[in-house]
Amino acid sequence: VVAGAGMAGLTASNASIGLGLGNESFPSGTSPTATDAYSASGWTTTSSVDANDYFEFCITANAGYVLDLSNFRFDAQRSNTGAMSYQVAVSTDGGAFVNVGAAGTVGTSFAAKTQALSVSNASIVCVRIYGFSSTGATGTLRIDNVVLTGAAKPLLPANCKFYTVDPAANPGAIPVAT
Repeated sequence: VVAGAGMAGLTASNASIGLGLGNESFPSGTSPTATDAYSASGWTTTSSVDANDYFEFCITANAGYVLDLSNFRFDAQRSNTGAMSYQVAVSTDGGAFVNVGAAGTVGTSFAAKTQALSVSNASIVCVRIYGFSSTGATGTLRIDNVVLTGAAKPLLPANCKFYTVDPAANPGAIPVAT
């Protein structure tokens, strides 16, 4: 789900998992969408991020728009041997990911996770949730109710004129900048 202003100005792609994961499935989730959570197994047992163990969500601004994002929210749950920690990372160039905020923990019951974002004037935004510190190769991490909050803003035309008064009401108005 993408929430905010101007959502007609963007396209969301299907969620995906990293190459280090397997057993992608869509088991039961948590309210308000008690079906269709997203789950995978094979999370790293190391205590740091593995570059191939993630869930990924991407949105692209449609022609004539840019993206501003302020928040990322999701619900997370692990199995007894699943990833106990997560790290959110963001890319605004379709390639390099930068960690956002501190790593968090995941319990065996669904709980909301929220991460503030500071993305402005981007044409593409991809968000990853890396999972790590699993205690078993078959352990799962499950996410649900993923929400990106922000706006898809229309670009201003290249030849804008700026006025200190309304030119429609004041036909003789002179632009103060172009």
